Amino acid sequence: MTVFFTVCFFHFLGISPSFDLLAQSHTPRNLDLIDSLMRSASEGLAKQLRTPLFPQDTLRVSIVPHEGAWMLENALFASVRKVKQYRASDSSTFRAKLVVRLTDCAVRYFTCANSFDSLQREASCSLMAHVETREGVVQPLEAITLQMRDTVARQSAYSLESKQYAFASPAVPEAAPNFWKQVAEPAIVILAGVLVVALFFFVRTQ
Repeated sequence: MTVFFTVCFFHFLGISPSFDLLAQSHTPRNLDLIDSLMRSASEGLAKQLRTPLFPQDTLRVSIVPHEGAWMLENALFASVRKVKQYRASDSSTFRAKLVVRLTDCAVRYFTCANSFDSLQREASCSLMAHVETREGVVQPLEAITLQMRDTVARQSAYSLESKQYAFASPAVPEAAPNFWKQVAEPAIVILAGVLVVALFFFVRTQ
């Protein structure tokens, strides 16, 4: 069985420049979103350890190599130690081993159909895990998938990235053609300028 959680929150950007800057300053970075999901997912895994099968004394945590494994390890340490003792012991002393695999850990951008200047941002985190005892018993845990979605300003997308991590630096999709901004609005500005110049010369000739 898969446990699936979805958390949606939206940042509505105002029209005035000062409001835009205020909204951007409170927009969480991509890495912060992933960290929040990691912590929630780790809490979900830790709750599943409350069964008689798992020894109460020592639990070794093993994470399959991944670019974001360090974040998951920190989150698991904070969550698992509330339920079990967490000790990175060798294979001859541990009584149970929690093996965790990050199957999805990424931030993605999507275009907004109703906004030329905005992007929909989605952060996701999926975990699969099982517990192995020294006696050879394997107990799979429920998979966990978490998501967060919000809307960010296109111009602020790059400032929200963490360049050293690919999963926190998604590609920004190209803006869809916008008739008003690309054709109508420049045409109106040019026409207004022509009218002002024409009016200026007209007044001078009178």
